[in-house]
Formats: sequence, C-alpha cells, structure tokens
Amino acid sequence: MEDITERRRTEQALAESERRFQSLAEVSPAGIFRTDAQGRTTYVNPRWCQIAGIPAANAIGDGWLRAVHPVDRTMVAESWQAAMAAQRVSVVDYRFVHPDGSILWVMGQAGPETDPSGRLIGYVGTVTDLTERKRHEAAMAEQLDELRRWHDAMLGRESRVIEVKQEVNALLARLGEPPRYGSAEGEGSTVPRLSGSAVNQPTPAA
Repeated sequence: MEDITERRRTEQALAESERRFQSLAEVSPAGIFRTDAQGRTTYVNPRWCQIAGIPAANAIGDGWLRAVHPVDRTMVAESWQAAMAAQRVSVVDYRFVHPDGSILWVMGQAGPETDPSGRLIGYVGTVTDLTERKRHEAAMAEQLDELRRWHDAMLGRESRVIEVKQEVNALLARLGEPPRYGSAEGEGSTVPRLSGSAVNQPTPAA
C-alpha cells in the first residue's frame, strides 16, 4: 500500500512539474523545445515557432529540420545525432529559412532530461535569435577587409615611391649629378623635385 501511495505522489509531482513547465514555456521570450529519448521533437513553444517560421504541428518529429537552411541542414542533423549518442549538451549555430525567404541565425542548445531515477526521458532545449549579432559581425568583417585593402594599397604606394626615388637617383648618376634622395630624405614627397642641369631632363612618371 505504501509503494502505491509513493508512486502516486511521484506521478502527481511529475504531473505538477509538467504543468509548471508548460505554463512557463508558453509565455517565455526564449524559443523552447522538447524531444523524446530518441530526439524526436514533441513540443515547441510559441516563441520557437516565431523564430523558426513554422507552426508547432510542422515541427513535431523531425519536421523542424525542413525549416533549417539547406546548407546547414546536414551539419545540424549530424551534430544533433552525435550529441544524442553521447547523451551530452548540444550547442550549434545555424539558420532558419522562413516561408517568405527571410533568414534568421539562431543558436540551438539542448541537454538531456532525466526522470527522478536518472533514466533518460528526452531532451530540452532553446533557440536564441542571433540575427542582429551575425549582421554586426558581418559588417565588422567587411570593415576589417576594407582596412586591410587600404593598408595593402598604401604599402604598394610606398613601395612605388621608393622605386621612383631610386630611378631618379639612377638618372642623375648617369647625368653625372649627385643623388637627389638619401636614405631618409624626401620621405614625405611622392613627386621628386630636380635642380641644376637635370631641370631640363625628362622627369620619370610616378
């Protein structure tokens, strides 16, 4: 009799815990999902549906994978299978494609869920919208690339300035004139200024 009473208490406690979870998940600002022990989706909350761009019914089982960007789909599926095989936490960034073609970057996280005896009963996880962060990172990367291109262009220009100075000195040497540029002279000028008998000589183009 005591065993039956204890079992009922446990069942009631689990049912109450489930009700609390459902109530919190329904109003949570985070996308929340649950799966069974085989990793098949059994529940997604309203916020998850907004982020993924599909109704809850379409997410059940493996249906949610159809909303994942085709380029990311295999990677996401393999990462999820590996995490389940090891019964470990899964963390992966990927993209959802909405029916209107818009794309949202998300970070998906999930971990094992166990019953009071420690038996695996499924996984519970969240998806977090990373779209704005990814856009910012892309903009920063573009600015960095532009800075690198500018830097390379400046290096190329400085190299050309040195070459021109060397060409001017060589020309003056052929004319019997002393060099116009020393090792540190005229570093700020890109157009050589000649004097003496070299004034009437052609000036090499920079």
